[in-house]
Amino acid sequence: MGFFRRAGANKPGVVAAQLANTQAGHDAARSRCEEDGLDRLSLAQSMYRTIKATPAGYSTRIGLYGEWGAGKTTVLNFLSDIAQSHDDVVVHVSAWRAVDADSFVASLSDAMRAKVKALNIAVPWYLKWKYWGAKTSSGVANLSQMTGQASGKIDNDMGTMVTMGAALTGSVASLVQQRLGLEVADLEQLRALLQAHQVIVFIDDLDRADPVILPKTLMALREYLDLPGFAFVLAFDKAIITRSLRAYSRAFSSSRQAFLDKIIDFEFELKALPRNLSSRFAAYTLAQYCDFIPPIHRDNAAEWFPDNPRLTRTIARELGSLKDVALRHGQDELKWEAIILQTLLRREAPECAAIVEEKLLGRGTPTLVLAFNQERKTEAMTLLVQALAASGFQPGSAAFNRYSRLVVRMQGLRALDTPERIRSEMLLSTREPCFSQHELLKLIERWDQTQNDRVLAEALQFAGKVACTNPLQVAVTLMNLTLDHYDLCIQRMSEQKVIAQRRLCLQEAEQTARFLWRLLQADETEDLYRATTQVSIGIRVLESFASYSRRDYPLDELWLRCIEGWMMPVLAARCQNQVALFYRCTEYEIKEQGPASMPPIVQKVHALTASAAVKDILGMFTAANAIHLCSLESVPSSRLELLRNEGSVLYSKPHKQTLLKLLEGGADREQQHVLAKNAMDYLSLQLDRNDDLQELFKAHPEVLSSCWRLVISEQWRQETNEMLHWMRGRLEQRGIDVAGLPDPCSAFG
Repeated sequence: MGFFRRAGANKPGVVAAQLANTQAGHDAARSRCEEDGLDRLSLAQSMYRTIKATPAGYSTRIGLYGEWGAGKTTVLNFLSDIAQSHDDVVVHVSAWRAVDADSFVASLSDAMRAKVKALNIAVPWYLKWKYWGAKTSSGVANLSQMTGQASGKIDNDMGTMVTMGAALTGSVASLVQQRLGLEVADLEQLRALLQAHQVIVFIDDLDRADPVILPKTLMALREYLDLPGFAFVLAFDKAIITRSLRAYSRAFSSSRQAFLDKIIDFEFELKALPRNLSSRFAAYTLAQYCDFIPPIHRDNAAEWFPDNPRLTRTIARELGSLKDVALRHGQDELKWEAIILQTLLRREAPECAAIVEEKLLGRGTPTLVLAFNQERKTEAMTLLVQALAASGFQPGSAAFNRYSRLVVRMQGLRALDTPERIRSEMLLSTREPCFSQHELLKLIERWDQTQNDRVLAEALQFAGKVACTNPLQVAVTLMNLTLDHYDLCIQRMSEQKVIAQRRLCLQEAEQTARFLWRLLQADETEDLYRATTQVSIGIRVLESFASYSRRDYPLDELWLRCIEGWMMPVLAARCQNQVALFYRCTEYEIKEQGPASMPPIVQKVHALTASAAVKDILGMFTAANAIHLCSLESVPSSRLELLRNEGSVLYSKPHKQTLLKLLEGGADREQQHVLAKNAMDYLSLQLDRNDDLQELFKAHPEVLSSCWRLVISEQWRQETNEMLHWMRGRLEQRGIDVAGLPDPCSAFG
């Protein structure tokens, strides 16, 4: 039930009862005419003229049609403003929370009855004597019974609807009194009110009520829409109401429009917005919620927005939540147009957006335009069709064409972006970053000026608070961002053609290198030290520094190469997974040339981590079935290469001696058996997966003899001895001298 205010004893003034969608906040319908960005005010004015043109004593029934979010409630709010400015009385009721037909119509009656009582209109003397002394009339009739009768009648022949055009006297007055549950005194007040004022009843959100109760609610409501002197405005999505009527009874399958025609006298429809108007509204809404986004990016993105005002506001509100994090970034640091368009696609077609972001956006993905490789262009089109089909858009449809153009635009905006950057920008709404690039540059500048490690500690502490993450993750992020910026400095420097500009880039690169070197030396900051032990950091630095040293760099970069040469061994020495770092180094090796083919900085790391890799391989000989499991690894396998390549570090002089000593046998019987089984698997691996077997055992015959001696020292079952006999024969076939390898089956020959 609504609350009403009284403007005067004899004149109600501007009065409205609000029982509808009254929520405040972002999603509230527009209520002030100056907020009209979609030309809804002119529609409201047209509806009001229609209401006022109705002959006296007639009821007026207006249908306002539009899909959800099209702005129906906004139009009703504007119409309410216009009506109240002419001293008309407005009652606004929502069907959203109705649980059945009875409860909705009862709430409608309550609102109208409350309106009459709240106005407290003085009744003229000549109206009082006529009903003086009358008693209270009956209450509201049972609506379920009424709607049941109505539905039966309509199912047969759609019924005969009667419009009450009589004055509020006699039987009509009794009917009004009964429906509204009025006392006689209230009825007289209503009569006095209708003599000077129009009563307009808004019934909103019919399409949001339970579809099961909609047909009965409409039928019950039909009995109320003939109150003389009243105007009723029903706002709903016509398609939803039609589907509900069809589901309720087969009688409506062919005559549902006729049924609505019996309820509605005048129809007003909120059609899809023209392209120029929806773009203008999107630009206005983005400016309202996202004033921190540069106008050029807002305006460029506005043309892609949908024609649904509510969805436009929803997207703008979501983007508006980025304000605080946006202010932490520098100008043009974030690609706002791309962020807006991706947010839009995620809202409108989430399944499509997931595929597009994974497979069609960013550096290295197939493109739909400007693709010199026709196969890649075909691949991109296939992925696009797959993505759009995931959201139900078929080729040739208007939606398919619109989203295709949108994806092409997004590809252009993200063409040079890494997947990491795209993901980080799209996570800004849910995960605040530790550092923005703008903040990182300020930190580097401040530290370079003060050389005070307290600056680092304060920055790490602040970043942990804003990002709500642990200190180690903050330190890892700082390392990665600093490396990103160092990479960018080197790239900019290589692209400069003007000496002065190159010198500025060189100074920035040297400043960043000094800061990075300091991060490695900050041993007293535990989290920074732990971050530099991460293998991901070690490999990242190795890859970056190796790329710089492989090219022919100018003499003015020599100082940078020196700093890099100091940093890399420090990282390699403290890396917690030196084995992984070693194997990453081997990927730079040209097989025919050996480690000497690696970039100098990689050679250093390779030498520093070789012992860890050999220790890992030797450990395999002491673990049950470890060599057999290694033999099952798919090619390319770094560990397999270490075992098969005669020039690998495993067979270098110091490490080979360690291997031979290990093959002498175990300390106990169980360990001896594990070693023997792994030695046999080692020989089997070489026979099956080494094309250069002869070169290996020709260069290292003592390894073969030690393995064989260890294997035959065990007491194997007959089938195992037969397998060893077969292996010896295969070695001989491969050109290996087996004279020194005893045949375990010779005693049975």
